[in-house]
Amino acid sequence: MFRDPAFIDIGSEVCTEKWSELYPLVQSYIYNSEVGRSRMFQSIFSFARSMFVLLTGLPVLYAIHFYFRQNGTIARPPKYLLYFPSYADFMEVVIPLCIAGALLFGYTAYSYKRYFAEYLISDFVALREQESRE
Repeated sequence: MFRDPAFIDIGSEVCTEKWSELYPLVQSYIYNSEVGRSRMFQSIFSFARSMFVLLTGLPVLYAIHFYFRQNGTIARPPKYLLYFPSYADFMEVVIPLCIAGALLFGYTAYSYKRYFAEYLISDFVALREQESRE
């Protein structure tokens, strides 16, 4: 249905050579109508993707901090070591938690990306059908 130029003609010229314009066009069309479930799925997908990136990079940031602390660039001990006897003990707790969280949020981001795409298309089709009846 999306390859039919008459179907996607909603006031903007979209030809078959410019399919990259289709996603922003459909998304703006749905958001201007202020209906649809795809908004919720997009927010969940964005949150899960952000958490995945954060939990993947957090151990790397701690390792960089530890490296600079060992070189003497950072003199003051970090506050997160107040509750752990050593940096190794701290990393034994942080790395498994970050890996588990990254796996969980990575799977969630993957799932919700698919759901978001499905609901985006279905919302667009439903809105077009509703407009054609009016």
